[in-house]
Amino acid sequence: MSPFTILIFDPFRSGESERIAAIIQSEADCLCRTIQHREIKGATKDCRPDLIFALFQCCDQASLKTDYRTLFETYKTIPVVGIVDRLLPCSECDILRECSWSFITTPVTRQDILLHLYKFLPHEPITASQPLPDKVRTHLGSQLFIGNSARLLNVKQKICRVAPYDVTVLLSGQTGTGKELSARIIHFLSPRSKKPFVPLNCGAIPRELFENELFGHKKGAYTHADTSQAGLVAAADGGTLFLDEVESLALSAQVKLLRFLEEKKYKPLGASDYIAADVRVIAAAKENLWELVKKQHFREDLFYRLNVVQISLPPLRDRKEDIPLLAQYFLERYSLLYNKPVKGIRPAGMLKLLHNDWPGNIRELENVIQEAVVTLQTDWINPEDLNVNKLAGSPQNYLESFKTAKQNALKKFERDYLANALTISNGNITHAAQFACQDRRAFSRLLKKYKLDPADFRH
Repeated sequence: MSPFTILIFDPFRSGESERIAAIIQSEADCLCRTIQHREIKGATKDCRPDLIFALFQCCDQASLKTDYRTLFETYKTIPVVGIVDRLLPCSECDILRECSWSFITTPVTRQDILLHLYKFLPHEPITASQPLPDKVRTHLGSQLFIGNSARLLNVKQKICRVAPYDVTVLLSGQTGTGKELSARIIHFLSPRSKKPFVPLNCGAIPRELFENELFGHKKGAYTHADTSQAGLVAAADGGTLFLDEVESLALSAQVKLLRFLEEKKYKPLGASDYIAADVRVIAAAKENLWELVKKQHFREDLFYRLNVVQISLPPLRDRKEDIPLLAQYFLERYSLLYNKPVKGIRPAGMLKLLHNDWPGNIRELENVIQEAVVTLQTDWINPEDLNVNKLAGSPQNYLESFKTAKQNALKKFERDYLANALTISNGNITHAAQFACQDRRAFSRLLKKYKLDPADFRH
């Protein structure tokens, strides 16, 4: 079969096109051609691509808007994937929404690109007897789905069973186990696959900005709100909203999220009317949410809203039989990427990988192999080339002192006690201090020390 031809329209040669081309060519048999603003007319005459990626930049120039329209009209039967800055005003994106088959919001990831390769390039159909098609693994370059362990096969099968149904999914697993990639696969295998997949890391959003980030705002809603701005719910319209590290949400933000999930509608800041939302929500947590519920750090009603279907992603130490396949995959990827031919990993080196506990999971294994390829001076990777103990806190070689452990336990007790007192008193500091038999000022100092806001505990 001849290689596929991919056309990348990068109007001002931003450099992003080179990264996209490198991702495509590292994972699939494709020829990539990049064209700029001034090359659009010539390219449409002599190029017949199988798929187009169009980087969508601020289009104040009428000629640039014309170029986008020329591209879309010339290739009406060719899938066009728009790549747009998620902060770009919706008014600037009209042409993209009209003409593109799908679009990706920044920041663009490897999985974004490869998911769309699989979505729009010819491949064998999915069948019930094939829980996760080999083509998904091939085109996605998906490290999560490399392996044949029983625990991984269970995850594959559950993802494929759940994906077609419009239910909320809760993904649980440690850092580096592949929660976001799993969410992208669920979206990709769902009826919403041609609509946006919009990720939000809840841990990276200050509590006072969460509502604005999620629901957007109207012009004049607050100081310096000079224009209206759509939120991520609007950006994900018809598609999937992925909420990562949902356990890090403040209780006040949890209330707003719960109301949105219950009512399926939202109101941007400064707006007077509610807007109906058509999104599927997938949430992910690296901590045990039920334990947080018992400690009153996470709302029980929100937990049940999110936990319609739960998929637990196993840590790498629980599926060590997959390590050789994963290591070989990363070795081939980075050997090709850095143009460094490496014959393989010596048996003693593989044993070293198998004996490590991998607290950073797949991501840590990938980093170790990448570092080994970059620094390698020979054709083979030996045990000394594998720097597997970079994490000072690895459980196999670290134990905190008795004094430190005691201090940490005391801090945890104090914070949990304060939170319980605030919950019982409905956020009233005076009543909470009385319950705790503490002076109000001393109690307030403790709240400040542990950054507990009484407003988060008011029902």
